Amino acid sequence: MPVHPTRQQLLLVDDEEDANEELAELLEGEGFCCFTAPSVKEALKQLTLHPDIALVITDLRMPEESGISLIKRLREHT
Repeated sequence: MPVHPTRQQLLLVDDEEDANEELAELLEGEGFCCFTAPSVKEALKQLTLHPDIALVITDLRMPEESGISLIKRLREHT
């Protein structure tokens, strides 16, 4: 039986649902496994649920908390 490489897991964070869906579709077509989150709070939940996420792509301007804030919080925990 052939061994299939594990697909890299990505997290896309954007308050615009359409942007998340379009980017996820594009990246999944390239072989990535994508999770999405509409806010920093939800992104942190996704990161807890899926600790193998290798890359986070975030919008910088979101209503409740910015992407910069997410990056700072991730740096504190790594």
